[in-house]
Formats: sequence, C-alpha cells, structure tokens
Amino acid sequence: MDELSHRLVPDELWELVAPLIPQAGVRPQGGG
Repeated sequence: MDELSHRLVPDELWELVAPLIPQAGVRPQGGG
C-alpha cells in the first residue's frame, strides 16, 4: 500500500501528510 501511496502523492506533499497518518496503517487488522 505504501508504494501505491507514494506514487499517487508527490514526495513533498507526502512529507506533510505522513505525520498525520498512523504508522500502524490505514486499516490495522486484528490477529486471527
């Protein structure tokens, strides 16, 4: 997912958006 996000979002903009996104990921999954 990260690679796709970087392709859609320019590095400069990503630097501003990255801190706003939780490092766990957009959709964290529970163990199962």
